[in-house]
Amino acid sequence: MTESFDTKLLPDALLHDLGVTEPSEIDLDVLAWRVGATVRRHRLRDCEARVTGFNDRAIITVTDNVAPTRQRFSIAHELGHWYHHRGYALTCRSVEIGSADAARNDAERVADRYAADLLMPAYLFHARLKAAKASDWTGVRAVAKEFCVSPLAAAIRIIESDRYPLLLVCHDAQGRRWFKAANSLQGRCFPRPDLDSDTPAFALLYGHREQQKPCSSPGLTWFERGLASQIPVQEHSMSDGNSIYTLLLLNTKDLDRRASR
Repeated sequence: MTESFDTKLLPDALLHDLGVTEPSEIDLDVLAWRVGATVRRHRLRDCEARVTGFNDRAIITVTDNVAPTRQRFSIAHELGHWYHHRGYALTCRSVEIGSADAARNDAERVADRYAADLLMPAYLFHARLKAAKASDWTGVRAVAKEFCVSPLAAAIRIIESDRYPLLLVCHDAQGRRWFKAANSLQGRCFPRPDLDSDTPAFALLYGHREQQKPCSSPGLTWFERGLASQIPVQEHSMSDGNSIYTLLLLNTKDLDRRASR
């Protein structure tokens, strides 16, 4: 389904062509115009965003009743569809944009990747991470604010950078929905399907008590088996009103030490 077009329209090439050197200079209306698209903001009922095009011109419509950061990611996501999926009819629901859920189709994941590369380009994003401690939601929110994206989008990008040994786990009342791990932790940590009642995340989901600061918890509260269950982890959770998102920071030196025994 993915098609390849002019590489000059890829995120890094577009941003360099426009002379973008700071996150505040990433103007999506200008970037859309550069690739032949016009952005319109209207109230949408059946979806969060859509792109319609003919030949080399397109109109991107995004609903105006969500947060500005959400609108930005949705616009960038539709630009990803405009680059990769011209000729296909695609309507994007809220749950299909910006999620790490592996159950989504390939087209949505490809569009999300384009959006992340456009809004948080590696040549700017990695430089900011060197100066920031973004291993909990306080640090993640600071990075998100600078790039004008949601904390969730920033957290996923940070995990993909593999700068920290982090996992991001999403739970709701039905249990674990999905999780995403840094490359250095792939295959080493598998979070439990349900929230342990002793975790701050459980209290946040059922007791509505915000977790102001990260805390240390036994690994067994998050991992049922493996070496990760034997070491403490740092956890920090936030809620969007429906789901709980927990950042888990592991000590890889401790993991490696135990693995070598």
